[in-house]
Amino acid sequence: MTESPRDESASRRAVGPIQSLSAVPHLGTWIGVVLVAAGGVLLLVGWGRTAALSNVALQIPYVISLGFTGLGLVAVGLTVVNIAAKRDDARERTRQAGELAALLAELRRAIETDRAT
Repeated sequence: MTESPRDESASRRAVGPIQSLSAVPHLGTWIGVVLVAAGGVLLLVGWGRTAALSNVALQIPYVISLGFTGLGLVAVGLTVVNIAAKRDDARERTRQAGELAALLAELRRAIETDRAT
């Protein structure tokens, strides 16, 4: 099944902004840190609201709305930071492998030049 020209241009428009965002250094890490911080704030607010309440029935809405949402944001934020770090490491390894290949090619040329003389 092939895409129509209209579908193809729409997919190109969607990829453009995503690729431009990937050019921002450490953007994924910062987004993950912001998500973790927002989750931490929600957890602190939820704890502050429930700390003075001795009735468990009054604490449950705060635990569900703020606690679970805060834990979810922390988990998602840590996952985003983890993925961003792995992508940065992979990008750096690829750069280093290319540099190593260029240096080895230069070394080979130098050895072959020395053998020829």
